[in-house]
Amino acid sequence: MSTEENKALIRRYLDETWNKGNVNVLDEICAQDCFADSGGTLPQVKEYVLEFRKAVPDFRLHIDEMIAEGDTVATRWRWTGTNAESASNPKLGQMPPVGKAFSVAGITFNHVANGKIISDIYVTHWTDMKIEMGINPMLVEKPA
Repeated sequence: MSTEENKALIRRYLDETWNKGNVNVLDEICAQDCFADSGGTLPQVKEYVLEFRKAVPDFRLHIDEMIAEGDTVATRWRWTGTNAESASNPKLGQMPPVGKAFSVAGITFNHVANGKIISDIYVTHWTDMKIEMGINPMLVEKPA
């Protein structure tokens, strides 16, 4: 696939999965052994996306910049929303329902092979997001 086709695939992944909550699209656009930082395996990612979107009903992922080279697509993004319910994740830890808005930036590196996403690795500032929502990140336990 061309770099433009890879970017289009990643845009579709981000919009369908995170913005629309259509986690079933992962079965179509990801390799079966795809690894994702947000959850690990595809079933775990689906569970995490749905849990997070339930906790943040006005969630939105905004693509700020996307660069592709070869089979790698780098995306600089922002998450915005208001957490209304609890959520947890091995990277995020516990996110209690404080009802405050947040905006957090991050960067994701996706690798594509044979038209399918094979990895989704990201870096973000969970601590800054929690502080913005008034959550003391030092007092919130990470899940076991």
